[in-house]
Amino acid sequence: GSEVYCRKLLGALAARGDIQLTLALLGDAAPSFQTLAAERAVFAGDYHLARRLWLENRSLARLAAGADVVFSPANFAVMAPLGRPQVVTVHDLQHAWFPEHFSAAKRLQREVMFRLTLQRSARVIAISEFTRQDILARYHPPEGRVATVLEGAELGAAPSAEDASRVRRAHGLGGHYFAYPATDNPHKDHATAIRALAIVRRTHNLDVSLVFTGSRTERYEPIDGLAAELGLSEHVRHLGFLPHGDVPALLAGSAGLIFPSRFEGFGLPLLEAMHAGVPVIASNAASIPEVVGDAGILVAPGDAAGFADAMRTVLTDPARRAELTLAGQRNLARFSWDRCAEGTAAVFRSAAERS
Repeated sequence: GSEVYCRKLLGALAARGDIQLTLALLGDAAPSFQTLAAERAVFAGDYHLARRLWLENRSLARLAAGADVVFSPANFAVMAPLGRPQVVTVHDLQHAWFPEHFSAAKRLQREVMFRLTLQRSARVIAISEFTRQDILARYHPPEGRVATVLEGAELGAAPSAEDASRVRRAHGLGGHYFAYPATDNPHKDHATAIRALAIVRRTHNLDVSLVFTGSRTERYEPIDGLAAELGLSEHVRHLGFLPHGDVPALLAGSAGLIFPSRFEGFGLPLLEAMHAGVPVIASNAASIPEVVGDAGILVAPGDAAGFADAMRTVLTDPARRAELTLAGQRNLARFSWDRCAEGTAAVFRSAAERS
């Protein structure tokens, strides 16, 4: 999600006529930004946090000398003294809500980095009002320094039926399935989706499957084990990372998005499913109700029976399905990357004026 945010927002900012961008990129990422109308400064190195922070502190201070504003789009400010105002986008404070999902060292690292970031930033962007209120409640910065700028959504034509069929054929997907694009981090709660599937198949006697995409690490092993325990292994597929262009088509070919995540700073797949023209079933946790509005079925986190009932509705009630799809299209009007860029540019101007 944060990578999509960076790429889409930077593209929209670069397309504006009132901002001159210089992108500071690690070498691994540089080739994929060649098409942007922006200058590029490429640093050697990789995404290892300690090495990346060292590069930022060593190199960005020099690069920032002529800038009006230094923008960090992924949670943390540059720690080196820059002499220029900084704007930072904070995506979420997940470590504060689910500390058990982080090692003690990682929790301390994030806590220190967030506190320093809020000290060093002239302005902070929160990607949802939920995240903004979370920042204010936990760290107590001046309220006027933190602005909500909602993420964007893909607009225009939805994936075609041909695209959906192509992805189905490529992955051997037959029949009805609900899609869930997500990492395998514990808060994503794949287990609730699998338990809901068991209820749908056995209690409601509906032939449907689950298709997961995204990272698959050792954390996925208990999820795999649960599917086997419930006799659902052949009905739960994990496709791993897909080419980004295939994800909308995968959603378009689905019965809908199932999104049992217990925590999101925003939740881009919610809007991606609406753009693909399929219903959304999601938990009513964190920022999710803010993003979904009235354009989905919201269920209490962890309520497998509730998710199963919503899945049954989507599969068996064509009128409700059509109503949800239309509501999703209307909801998309609240979001665009151009609007996100406009709000971000306004924060840049405010930070520059403050300096």
